[in-house]
Amino acid sequence: METKTLTKEQAKNLAEQDGKLFFERTLRKIMGKDTLLSYKQEGTWVQRWKNPLDVFDYLPFLYELATKQTILGFKSSFDNDEELTVMVNLHYGTLCYKAHHKELEGLKTKEEYAIEWGQCLEALVNRVDKGDVKVLTEAASSIHKEFTPFKDKAKAEEFANIHYQIVFENLHYGTYHHNNPVNGLVDLASKHLSGENYSNKKLLKKAGYKALTIAGEYPEFRRFRLYAYICFDIDGRCPFRATEIYRKAALKAVEYKEEAPSKFYLDQFKDSLKEIEDQQTLDLLK
Repeated sequence: METKTLTKEQAKNLAEQDGKLFFERTLRKIMGKDTLLSYKQEGTWVQRWKNPLDVFDYLPFLYELATKQTILGFKSSFDNDEELTVMVNLHYGTLCYKAHHKELEGLKTKEEYAIEWGQCLEALVNRVDKGDVKVLTEAASSIHKEFTPFKDKAKAEEFANIHYQIVFENLHYGTYHHNNPVNGLVDLASKHLSGENYSNKKLLKKAGYKALTIAGEYPEFRRFRLYAYICFDIDGRCPFRATEIYRKAALKAVEYKEEAPSKFYLDQFKDSLKEIEDQQTLDLLK
């Protein structure tokens, strides 16, 4: 395996890019992967890169960028820590996979990449505010990958526990992409606290009860949608099923059914209830 080494001029140019679009465009040019192919697909012209960027294009600088915010010593203008954390999780997860399966000669061991991965994540979370829940959530979500950062799984779980707890404590209005903490708490529960590779039942329960409390503080015209969301997130997942949290949220959604923004939202709620065969709540909606 050969990893391309950046020249000082290339490193300086890359370090000057201040957004993902410009950063990737510059990296494509450096790596000779900026050729676009155009072709017709089902009557529509589409474009794709002839040679997509891969983990080895980022390998010459990724660790330094994440831990020091520099590229070959040049201060980087790439200051979007969320995008950088996504990049770290994606590429180090791939490196661990390739090293484990011995896909190429010249790779470090899976353990070495896992340790570097953990160091990158620690550097990233240490330089952001605790209210930056997007970065902290993305960093903690490394626990859900097939391979995880740090020397062992126990350390990875500890890292996830700590930072998911911080996220839980800092989900306030306006801090999450849904722009309200109820949806943020439900998404935290459904997407991060109850997965196949990791679950945190204690925090899941805390998230559910906090969501119920906050939903009750909103004006009545918004409560149906909030309580319905606690029952079923935007993808129809039901993180609190078979718990008191679900039952309380379902009963509250029934109580505020007249406040549903439209028949569509009420029908959507009923369809979700049918899917999980909650006839008890369906009967109350008649």
